[in-house]
Amino acid sequence: MAIEFHIDREPPSRDDIVRELDRAQRERAVFRKKNYQFLMYMVAIVGSILGFILFVAIPRIKEPDADQELVFMFTYAMPYVLFVVFIVSNNLHIKKIEKPSKALDAIIKGLQEVTDEELDKACAGWRAHEAIVAYREKVAAQGRPLVQAEVDAIAQWLEAGEGAVPAPSQAG
Repeated sequence: MAIEFHIDREPPSRDDIVRELDRAQRERAVFRKKNYQFLMYMVAIVGSILGFILFVAIPRIKEPDADQELVFMFTYAMPYVLFVVFIVSNNLHIKKIEKPSKALDAIIKGLQEVTDEELDKACAGWRAHEAIVAYREKVAAQGRPLVQAEVDAIAQWLEAGEGAVPAPSQAG
């Protein structure tokens, strides 16, 4: 579920915000677990490659009757294999773990309650705008404070101009 914060729409209830925040925090915990698992997989892969070099390739090189061409080919290919493993794993990590984690961090930050300083800063010109006052009254009627994503939506509305209605921003 995605919560939309927009001046011209009904504000989401406290339950909706708490539910979305809880979902985002659970998802964030899953990504932290995936990050740890990914690290363990990479350590296992690099450890197995280095183990092959130390316990198979190097002793094999020292044997006088060993097929030196095959052993040297494996030994000299290992840095390239490690490089490819590093590049592929780094790209997978960024695509599958880091980018979604950063998006979840932004969602969680947007769903946190606003501090008084941030609220005062964003409230500077609110008194002159009926839509903002009406929205704040609806939120107050729900018995909850504004969240960061709502303050961001109001600031976006103010920047767009009094009569303009900007596109809705999403927090999740």
